[in-house]
This record gives sequence, structure tokens and C-alpha cells, in this order.
Amino acid sequence: TAVDKFNYRKGFRFSTYATWWIMQAIKRAIDQHSKTVRIPVYIAETKRAINQAAQRIAQRVGREPNLKELAEEMDMPSSKLLDVLQSSRDTISLDMPLEQDGDATFADLIEAKNSPSPEQEVMEKIRSEIIEQALNTLLNPREARVIKMRFGLQDGTFYTLSQIGKLLDVSRERVRQIEEEALRKLRQSDKIQHLKDLL
Repeated sequence: TAVDKFNYRKGFRFSTYATWWIMQAIKRAIDQHSKTVRIPVYIAETKRAINQAAQRIAQRVGREPNLKELAEEMDMPSSKLLDVLQSSRDTISLDMPLEQDGDATFADLIEAKNSPSPEQEVMEKIRSEIIEQALNTLLNPREARVIKMRFGLQDGTFYTLSQIGKLLDVSRERVRQIEEEALRKLRQSDKIQHLKDLL
């Protein structure tokens, strides 16, 4: 328990140290009762070793360790440590600082790793504009709208024929005919064939 492990000679407040132990106990309980996906044994063992290392550091320094300190304690590259911590719901706080004096947290790093790069965002925007222009050039407004709605190009939602029919006040069959005609035009267009290579 926290009381048994606490060393008052190090000069840290018991409340700081006990908080760490309490949070670990809560997270372990949640993890045991809510996990529906089983993680590989070696990942679980590595995570257990990480948690033990984090507890040792917390005992020494009187606070939750940062990523660099954990990596050094584990004698493990930071990238591998990140992979293990990301592999499942972990007991290390996402608010854990990456550096002792820095503001960046582990959660920031995960978000940055999973976020598209600025270049990817620009390319996606350019692709969207090219597709939008091609549809508006090759199709009449109604056909363009049907294609955009059917393929999630309007607002990210893939509409059914019936949903589009209600919005356009036409039958489901009429929407199917409009879609079919629009796709025929697109297939036969030289411009679309050139766009395939670009996109």
C-alpha cells in the first residue's frame, strides 16, 4: 500500500504520493472490469514493468514521471514505450508531461501522431476542390447533388436513395435514374480519366 511504501525521509508530502497509488488502483479496477479486448501477454507484462518503474520514480521524485524519465528507467527507446502505452488502455496518465519542465503531454503526442500532416490536409483540400469542380462541370446541378450525397462528398454522410428522394421531392426510382445517368457521364468523360491519375 501507499502507507507501507512511503518514505517520509525523502521530504515529499504523503498526499502527493498517495494520490499516485489511489489513481493506479482505480485505473486497474476499471481496466479489469471493462476491458473487452484482451492484449497480448508480453504487452501486459511490459505495461506492468512500466507501472512499477513509474512507481519507483514517483517514490524518488515525489511526482508522476515524465516520458523521458520512464524510458530511461526502463532502458527502452521512447518510441517503443509509446507503442506499448498506446496498445491498450494504460495506467499511465495521458496528462503525463513529456519533459519535466515542458507543457506538452503524452496525449498531445498521441494526437499529433494520429493527426494528418499539414501537407496531407492541403492535398485533401485540393482533391476535394478538383472533384467538386469536375462534378459541377460535367453534370447538371441535380446530378451533381445526387452524386455528392450518395458518395458522402457533401457533408460526409452517405445518403440512401430514399433519403435523397425525400430531400429532392422525387421518388426513390427517379433518384436511382439520376445517379445512373450521372455515373454514365462521368465514366465516359476524358476529364475523369485524367483525374484518376492525379487523385
